[in-house]
Amino acid sequence: MRNCYYFVTYSRLAILLWTSLIVVQCNCSSSFGCPLEEYEALLELRSSLLHNNYTSPPTWGRGRDCCLWKRVICSNSTKQVSKLMLSWLMEYDQFKQWRLNFNIFSSFHELRQLNLSGNQIIGSLSQMDISGLRKFEILDLSDNMLTGTIPLSLKNLSSLNILNLGANQLNGTLNKEGFLELRKLEILDLNNNWLNENSPLYLKNLSSVRALYLRDNMLNGTLGIEDISGFKKLEILDLSYNQLTGTISSSFKNQSSLKVLYLQGNYLNGTLDVQDISRFKKLKILNLRYNRLITRTTLLSFKNLFSLDALYLGDNMLNGILDMDISGLRKLKILDLNDNGLTGTIALSLQVLSSLSVLNLQFNMLNGTLNWEVLGRLQNLRTLDLSSNQLNGSFPLSLKKLVRLQYLDLSSNLLKGNIPTCIFAGLDSLKHLDLSYNQFDGNFSFSSFGNLSKLEYIDLSNNEKLFIHLDSGKFVPSLQLRFLILSHCNLDVNPLATPAFLASQFKLEALDLSHNNLTGNFSIWLFVNLTRLTYLNLRNNSIEGAFQFPNHLNATMFFVDLSMNFLSGLIPTNIGTIFPHMVALYLSSNHLTGNIPSSLGNMSNLQHLDLSNNLLSGEVPNALMIDCPNLFFLNLSNNNLHGKVFGTNHGHVSLEVVDLHRNKFSGTLPSNLSGYQQLWVLDVHNNQLSGLAPESEGLVSNLWILNLAGNHFHGQISHHLCNLSNLQALDLSNNSLSGSLPHCLQSSNLALLKISGNDLTGTIPTGYFNISSLASLDVSNNQLSGKLPSQIRDQMPLEILVLRANSLEGSIPMELCKLSSLHVLDLSRNNLSGLIPSCFSKMHFRISNSTDEHLSLDGFIFDINIFLRTYLTTTGSVLHLDELATGIHSDVIVDLITKGILYAYTTDNLLPSAIDLSENKLTGNIPPEIGNLDELVQLNLSHNQLTGPIPETLSKLNQIESLDISHNQLSGAIPWQLTQLTSLEVFSVAYNNLSGCTPGIKNQFVTFNMGSYEGNIGLHGPPLEKTCTSDSNPTVKVGENQDDSSVEDDAIFFAILAASFIIGFWVCIALLLCHHTGQHIRSILDGYVDSLTERFLMAAHKQTCMQPNRK
Repeated sequence: MRNCYYFVTYSRLAILLWTSLIVVQCNCSSSFGCPLEEYEALLELRSSLLHNNYTSPPTWGRGRDCCLWKRVICSNSTKQVSKLMLSWLMEYDQFKQWRLNFNIFSSFHELRQLNLSGNQIIGSLSQMDISGLRKFEILDLSDNMLTGTIPLSLKNLSSLNILNLGANQLNGTLNKEGFLELRKLEILDLNNNWLNENSPLYLKNLSSVRALYLRDNMLNGTLGIEDISGFKKLEILDLSYNQLTGTISSSFKNQSSLKVLYLQGNYLNGTLDVQDISRFKKLKILNLRYNRLITRTTLLSFKNLFSLDALYLGDNMLNGILDMDISGLRKLKILDLNDNGLTGTIALSLQVLSSLSVLNLQFNMLNGTLNWEVLGRLQNLRTLDLSSNQLNGSFPLSLKKLVRLQYLDLSSNLLKGNIPTCIFAGLDSLKHLDLSYNQFDGNFSFSSFGNLSKLEYIDLSNNEKLFIHLDSGKFVPSLQLRFLILSHCNLDVNPLATPAFLASQFKLEALDLSHNNLTGNFSIWLFVNLTRLTYLNLRNNSIEGAFQFPNHLNATMFFVDLSMNFLSGLIPTNIGTIFPHMVALYLSSNHLTGNIPSSLGNMSNLQHLDLSNNLLSGEVPNALMIDCPNLFFLNLSNNNLHGKVFGTNHGHVSLEVVDLHRNKFSGTLPSNLSGYQQLWVLDVHNNQLSGLAPESEGLVSNLWILNLAGNHFHGQISHHLCNLSNLQALDLSNNSLSGSLPHCLQSSNLALLKISGNDLTGTIPTGYFNISSLASLDVSNNQLSGKLPSQIRDQMPLEILVLRANSLEGSIPMELCKLSSLHVLDLSRNNLSGLIPSCFSKMHFRISNSTDEHLSLDGFIFDINIFLRTYLTTTGSVLHLDELATGIHSDVIVDLITKGILYAYTTDNLLPSAIDLSENKLTGNIPPEIGNLDELVQLNLSHNQLTGPIPETLSKLNQIESLDISHNQLSGAIPWQLTQLTSLEVFSVAYNNLSGCTPGIKNQFVTFNMGSYEGNIGLHGPPLEKTCTSDSNPTVKVGENQDDSSVEDDAIFFAILAASFIIGFWVCIALLLCHHTGQHIRSILDGYVDSLTERFLMAAHKQTCMQPNRK
């Protein structure tokens, strides 16, 4: 019995102990948190991060329960990891990469969400095994460096709701099989990759997708209805910035659920048929910017898009009057129609857009006086941009009603009149104001902005008749500007000398007072008071004295332009230490002396340096070439620098533009130039460089522009130069080069070729006249021989042809007239013979504006200013840097000889149209057809053997400034019609066989002396000593235009009048003696005779006074 009792008792104790052990085990298990397998996987992930120099989340590895670690989220029920939020584990570092083993994540059996975005993960996505992640609902691998194609294993992730692979380097096509089983997918983001596909939306079986992002890929082909017909639930579609073509007329007619449609930045074309788009009753955002859509705005009808909030149609080719049917867009908040061809004024229909907050109509052709009352009714407007149109009239007073307005840009129009001071009283929300490039006048005081405490940006520049009262010393503004741009203004005081207003703007970041003729010494207080200043432009003023600044660190300044002033003295030696973050420094066209400071090498961010047109000496410091790794624009031209080009170092590879012309650099070109792979402009003309002509092996293959003129290079021009396939401008003039012109250049892409002033021999290769891109060819002043090529390409763009001072012979080929774009033709000082082709009249010979032509004859670097204009972005705004690269060009465009004087036309001049055939052996008549060249400025046919008369048609050369036909065998009279050439400044017919009277001293001919006519024995009249008689005077034509003011005509008139007077006098005497009223008539005639006598004497006196002047 007792045994049974003990048995029962021990059994109960055993059961109790066993139960306790189970409870303890359960408690211990729950205290460890996540499963051991997941714990170890996370530690392995942490080791992978540390191995790649990444930083793991700080709590990882602390304790056994990984559910307590940061960025790890576990399920409350299973205590297993369900989410890993591992995005952006470190700040961006281009030198760090993470090669991740995706097999780690197979240990997380309940993982639903994985975010690894922004970690610079590398490797091929297609080779990563992600097939085991079957329970994934959200997978985010965006902003990494993954390559390869989209893997087929994606189809195993059948639970996916969101897949983000954007901002990687994935390529290939969209593999439909990879997405085949993703039936639960709602959001697919493949933005910013390299995907290409002819049928870009071949994912139409993804019927659950609500948002599809394919922005910034290389999708191509047409956009057809079959591509998106399967997306029944699609609400957001982003296909922007691809290469899609075709129209969008019927592609979306079944997408009634669509709310957001982005198609900007493609090649969509054709007529915009809005009727199909208008079916989108739920559409909120429609963006079609940056395409090629064409339509007249009068055809646009958006009245059915009742839900539309934002409409972007900018940067297309819409045209016509701005008059759209937008009556249904009462919810519209953003309307962007910028950069189209819209005309007319603001349509009345806009006034129904009572919810509109942004209206952008910039870069159109809107003209006339705006209906400002329409804009005044848009009371919710916050942004109004009407810049770069042709609007005129006065400043709109109705804008004062826009009390919510924050951004107002009316720049680059034709607005005029006063800027009313009352307009700004109620605009207390205004932050940005740009009224630049208009025609405002009168006085304007900055006190008008006194209550605009939110105003940060003001640009009133380039209103030439506007007088700005900036600073009275009493005005205490409540505003704190960040940007103040007053370039090309009329400031009533010098804000640098009277700095009360500027000194109060302690938040100022950008200050532009350029082109204002400010005087006085450079103001050091700008750097002391304006501690946030990053951009300072005082270009083209009259500031003098030394360039000084406080002797303490300035870490904010990145742009300084003090060029075109009168600064003198040394560049401070510590400038690079004081401004270590400088990006652009312009000190050109001053009077700076001394050496270039080596401390410039401390400016590690320096990109643009222009010290040209000063008096600097010494060598270029090595530190500048070695320690400024971002420097790509360097202009040290027009100084007294010496030493070797680039010094003795190897420099850095970032240089793109180097201009060292007009210095005293010597030695040879560096042998390591081929290492400067980014270099595309090299100008070292007018130095003292020597050695053999460079070969392409020592040059950069990417060179576009090479100017080695005015040095001492010798030897033959190497055919290896032809290997520079990108070369567009080559100037080797004024050296000592010998040999022949390279035939291989005829297959080049050159636009400018200048090899004048050398010792070249041989003939001109015929192929030079077949270079499809060649606009200027100058091989003058050599020893070239042979005939002019007759095989000339049709429609060749040649604008300048200068073959002067060679030994060319033969006739001028008729084929030369194919050069219809020619502005300058100079064949002078050769041995050419034969006739002047009459077909010259079919050529244009128009005046060329170097800023408008595709070959901007900037001396030699064309479009250089366009290439180098850039935008420097600062916090919250963008600054446009005009004139960023000035002076990067050769000085001489083309040399023309006029009246024996060599004139060099530079980039600042209009390039004149000219024909110079002088000093040859041309015969025959001057073709009358040349008179049809009504824009010809210079014509020189002197020193030939031309015969026949001077064509009267030359009087039609109404732009002619220089006409030289001297030293020929011309005969006959000088056509009196030449006196109609009112622009004529140089005229010579000397040493011919001309006869008759000179044109006299009418109009421009009053300025020509005897030298213009000498050497013609039969020529008479002023300014020659021989008087022009009736025998020598040519017959006057019936239709001749008489000048009533001329002395000759007056003399003839009064001679006839005198004879009539004598005869009439005696008749009157007889009458008076025989008639009883004679006494009365006699008194009347006495007064009349006195008047005629006085007039006759005045005419005689005038003729007498004019004789000395003619001599």
